[in-house]
Amino acid sequence: MIATGCGDDDGVTPASDAGTDAQVVQGDAQAPVDAYVAPDAWVAPDAWVAPCDPACAEGEACLRGVCVATCGGDVAAMDAALADGLVPVANVCRAVSGPIEVVVPEGGAMPRVYEVTAETVGTTTTFTLSRWTLDPSGSAPAPETVATTTHEGHAADALYPGGYVAVSPDEARAIFGYTTGDAGFVGGVFEIDVSAGGTSEVAANGNYDGEWLDATRFVINGLAIAGSDGSSQGLYLRDVSATTARRAVGEMGDWSGSVARIGDVVVAGAGSAGSGNRVYVLDLAALLAATDPISAATGSLAQFAAPSTFTAIGGMRLASEARDESWNLVGLEARTLRHTDGVWTLDEPVRLATGAVFSGLVAVGEDRILLRHERGLLLVAD
Repeated sequence: MIATGCGDDDGVTPASDAGTDAQVVQGDAQAPVDAYVAPDAWVAPDAWVAPCDPACAEGEACLRGVCVATCGGDVAAMDAALADGLVPVANVCRAVSGPIEVVVPEGGAMPRVYEVTAETVGTTTTFTLSRWTLDPSGSAPAPETVATTTHEGHAADALYPGGYVAVSPDEARAIFGYTTGDAGFVGGVFEIDVSAGGTSEVAANGNYDGEWLDATRFVINGLAIAGSDGSSQGLYLRDVSATTARRAVGEMGDWSGSVARIGDVVVAGAGSAGSGNRVYVLDLAALLAATDPISAATGSLAQFAAPSTFTAIGGMRLASEARDESWNLVGLEARTLRHTDGVWTLDEPVRLATGAVFSGLVAVGEDRILLRHERGLLLVAD
C-alpha cells in the first residue's frame, strides 16, 4: 500500500500560510506599458506563482512561492512534474527505500512516519521498523527504532520485503511482511507491539498488502494466512486479540493487489488473465460480520476495471502509477470513488504528477500527501 496503509490529519502547519503570505498581487507586479504582454499570453490570477520573498536560504530553492530544501535534487523538475493545484509545504531530505505510513495524531501533534527497512547479509534478513516526526520546519528527520526482527534461510535474490507497513488506529500495533521465491510464495507477516517493541510472526503466503480494520483486526490481501481455511487469492482476516484467522473474501482473481479501509468500506484490488486488474468495494460491517467467505464472483460487490495496486488518499481517492505501453513510469494519477443513491462509481483518473520525478506517494491525513522522489519526500497540500 503504497498501503500502503500504505494510511493517515493534520499536525502540519497549513500549507496555505506559506503560499498566501508570499503571494504577490498581480497589480503590484504589473509590467510597464512598453513591456506589455498581449492578452492571449496573459497569466490568469489563479495561476499566478509568486516569487519567494524574502529570498530562500542556502540549501533551499523556491518552489511555487514556497522555500523548500533542495535535498541536492532538481527543484525545477519537481515544479514541472507537479499537477496544477498542488501546493508545496516542505521537502524532507530522507531518501526512503521501503514502505512508509503516516499517522496523524489527534490534538494537533505533528504527524509520525513509520518506516520499514530491510537488509540481507548472507541468508539473514534484518527488518527494522523506525519512526520519525514529520516536521515541515526541519528538512532532515531523526528516526528512532521501534522494533527489529529477522528472517533466516533465504538469500537476497530469493526474499522480497513487502511493500506495505500498516499501523493500527490506536497506534499500538503495526504489521509488515515478506514473501520468498519458494513454491506458493511462502512468506510471513510480522506483528509488532509498538510501545514495547515486541515482535511475532504469522505465516502468510503471498501477502501483498495489509490494512488494519480496527484496533485488533487486520486484513491481508494474499494467498493464505495461518489458521484460515483458504489457500488461494483473497482477503484474509486476522484477530490478534483472539489469535484467530479466516478467509473473508474469495474468488477475486489470480493475483493480489492493494487493500485499504476508507471510512466504512474496504477497497481491495486483484486481477486475472480474463478480466484484468480490478478493484472491489466491500461494506466494512458486512466483512467483519460474515462467517463464510464473501464471493467476489457473484456480482454482489461493486467492482471496477482499474489498477489493482493503489494507495488510498483523502477524498476517497485511489492513487496509482501511470505507465505507458512499454511499462515506463509516466506519472501518478488518482481516481475518486463516489457513492450516490446507493450506487458506487469510479471517476476517470486525474493526474497528480507527470513523468518519473515522483515514484510513489502516501497520504498525510485527508488533504496532504508525501510524494516520493530520489532524494526524499515532498509534502504537498491538495
